[in-house]
Amino acid sequence: MQLLPSGPPLRIDADYEYTVDRQLLAEDEGVLFVSDGCYEWKQGNDIFGWERFASFVEQSLYKDPKGFWVDLLKKIPFSPRDQDDVSMMFFRNGKNLNKGGFDG
Repeated sequence: MQLLPSGPPLRIDADYEYTVDRQLLAEDEGVLFVSDGCYEWKQGNDIFGWERFASFVEQSLYKDPKGFWVDLLKKIPFSPRDQDDVSMMFFRNGKNLNKGGFDG
């Protein structure tokens, strides 16, 4: 399931009032927060884009979060002129929180 943003990126407009929703997570479901640098970069002549990023997330994030991050960084063609941040926070609900995690 994807939740749609309720406003501009955080801290773009300090006075903006965001919609607040509650979503219960089933065991082992998670929430992924990403910056636009995770999906707004060129792959050949195309922008990698949200759809490709979402597909990449669905294929590997839950199996191996650390491997997902490492593989994502390998895909992004960094250069000295790149200025966009690439950041991600992933939260998962469940008993096996370290299973496949960054400190597991």
